[in-house]
Amino acid sequence: MSGATEASSVLQAAAERALSQLSKPVTEARDARYEMNNVTDLVDVMGYVADAILACEALHGVAKRAEADLRLHLARSMADTGAQSILTPDGYHSISLRAAIRGAIIEDRNAIPAELFSTPEPKPDLVEIAKRLRSGVSVPGAVLSNGGEQTIQIRKREAA
Repeated sequence: MSGATEASSVLQAAAERALSQLSKPVTEARDARYEMNNVTDLVDVMGYVADAILACEALHGVAKRAEADLRLHLARSMADTGAQSILTPDGYHSISLRAAIRGAIIEDRNAIPAELFSTPEPKPDLVEIAKRLRSGVSVPGAVLSNGGEQTIQIRKREAA
């Protein structure tokens, strides 16, 4: 096997591993959508919408990991082959290697000159201010918000 063919096989296998992780959450989202469209009871529909939310959360996490894996493997493959830039097959996107930005590593904090330390600007303690306002204590310059839209909380129940 030639070097390019072997590199292609390695990259394809890495992409397949990353993308195969998407199958389960995509199937769960599709199933929730299908089931939701087959019921008319409002509580049942709400339950399937909750299932869809959970499937989307799972898909989001898996997709972010898959994206990171794909980016890493593509960058390594481009670096290994000396390809500084490539185009997607449709020609609409170009992908280029970029040098990592070099950053400082502190080896001895005590040796750093004082003028190179920054002091954060003081900011109001929103948690403490909210506690006081909720308890009825007036805080000049602050009011209690209405909290905005209601949200939902989804927790896993222990098996009965």
